[in-house]
Amino acid sequence: LENCRLSATYWKDCRLSGCKWDGADLRRSRWKDSVLEETLLRYVNFSGGVWERISVKGCDFTESTLSEMRLKKAAMEKTDLTGAELFRTSLAGMDLTACTLDRIVLSETCRELKGAVINAAQAAVVARILGIRVEP
Repeated sequence: LENCRLSATYWKDCRLSGCKWDGADLRRSRWKDSVLEETLLRYVNFSGGVWERISVKGCDFTESTLSEMRLKKAAMEKTDLTGAELFRTSLAGMDLTACTLDRIVLSETCRELKGAVINAAQAAVVARILGIRVEP
């Protein structure tokens, strides 16, 4: 499904495993009661979408756009968000400790991470985003 245009689509009770969706356009798509695992989702546009009761495990969202999304009871585990744009997407209540957050794009205040759980190494990444110099 690489480079497919699937904007404003509805996905319910889906289990996607081992798929390659690089470059897909899923803007304003709605996902409910579904699982994404071990799937390549690099450069995918999910902006304006809704995820409700979604489990994401071992996926790669490198350089993807997940901005202005509504997440309800979503969970991410061992997921690569390197360079992902998360602008105006609240991650409150999510445990991101096993995820890669390098070079993520957030608002100036990093409010997207308010209420999320991150580890010490990830906190250093966020500090750099805020312009804080972290010494080893």
